[in-house]
Amino acid sequence: MMAHAGRTDEMRATLRWKLVAMVAVIVVGVVALFLALTRDAVRRFVRADEIERLRAGPMATLKQRCTDYLIDRDRADVEKLMAALVAQHDEVAYICFRDGALKGDGLLSSGPERSEALLALVNSADPAPPEGRPVRIGDETVLDVTEATATKPAYTLHLGLRKAAVDERTRDLIVRMTVIAVVIAAGAVAVAFGLIMVIIGPLGTLVADATRLSLGDMRVTFRPRGRGELGRLADALDRLKESLLAALKRSGKK
Repeated sequence: MMAHAGRTDEMRATLRWKLVAMVAVIVVGVVALFLALTRDAVRRFVRADEIERLRAGPMATLKQRCTDYLIDRDRADVEKLMAALVAQHDEVAYICFRDGALKGDGLLSSGPERSEALLALVNSADPAPPEGRPVRIGDETVLDVTEATATKPAYTLHLGLRKAAVDERTRDLIVRMTVIAVVIAAGAVAVAFGLIMVIIGPLGTLVADATRLSLGDMRVTFRPRGRGELGRLADALDRLKESLLAALKRSGKK
């Protein structure tokens, strides 16, 4: 009897952990697939959000001052404002103002250095995409955000968003999403474990009762447990017991 009970407990444990492992694999797979599919979407969202913040922040402030510059031509004041905006925003690498009415030295910059790459960028006639143009300026990669006006004389603003800042915020957001997904996955596995135990418990009881019946204990009663599969199984085992009792009685008469 003890050996049968041990096998029953072993069967219950094996089935329980197999089901838990299967649920865990499915949940982890779904979480991993979700994070993989959303990685690019997160990167695009962060880039668009950073650019929108720059357009609504330093670029909007500078556009107002540049409109005044077209009247008073106070170059030093504009360059001082651009340098201050760059100092206030760590994610900004440079700000350039390209005066369409001037040639040669018509470039006002936030810093004294004017690399060949930066000059080629601001003098380029190619339209910049709304999400920024990735370029290499010095030893870092930036996303050049361009704002062109239709005023007369026309001018163009170039703002360099550090790609490293975008990547850092993207990683931070992905890490947060991963932590949240792991917590949700752990909760899902815990709930699944509870549901599995709700199923395995009655099933283990039926297995133990069936084992007792196989050892000749006819006092076992298989109580129906609802109308589901477990209820039908209990009813079938109860009919099996009655059939065995009837067969034993017939055998005794003979």
